[in-house]
Amino acid sequence: NLALVFQSQAHYEQAQKLLQRALTISEHSYGAEHPEIGQPLSKLAEVLLLQNRHDEALPLWQRLVSVYERALGPKHPDVAGVLDNLVHLHRHNNDYPQAESLATRALAIRESAYGPEHQDVGLTLNELAMLNFEQKKYKKAVPLFERAAENLKASLGHRHSQVALTLNRLATLHYRLGNYAAAEPLFKETLAIYER
Repeated sequence: NLALVFQSQAHYEQAQKLLQRALTISEHSYGAEHPEIGQPLSKLAEVLLLQNRHDEALPLWQRLVSVYERALGPKHPDVAGVLDNLVHLHRHNNDYPQAESLATRALAIRESAYGPEHQDVGLTLNELAMLNFEQKKYKKAVPLFERAAENLKASLGHRHSQVALTLNRLATLHYRLGNYAAAEPLFKETLAIYER
């Protein structure tokens, strides 16, 4: 918790030292392969990312995936959470094939664990759609954004900001495809949500 205080103040080196200490204590108390190391390990990776030290964060999250898979099983939702972090890292490095593969796996885990209507499924669909959008695979991104929008409306409500964000991305996608008739009502719906 003290590390998070330092992190929020952008004192990353102090946060990193405290998180490393917390990780060492957790490893000593529970063992290096116990899921209890997850929080300090993940937070340490986040602090490294904030310092643009992506290459150092990557093996920490890869380690955490292995720990969770062995301790909780490969289809546990906590595995999907760590996969999301790896997706963002690979996306940052423009490694879209790897990011898409990991996002697809996270989606399958969440659909299996929670069912297709859960908000985490919608957020993962949104992430997968964005990966395709950024690669200009617009036709592949459209159904993913549509499915994400419907999921998030059902799980979060029609007025939620995440719904607006997803609808705006879908509208932008239709606009780029020259499908203005589909883009206009989506932009209007997005604006109405933000105004409310």
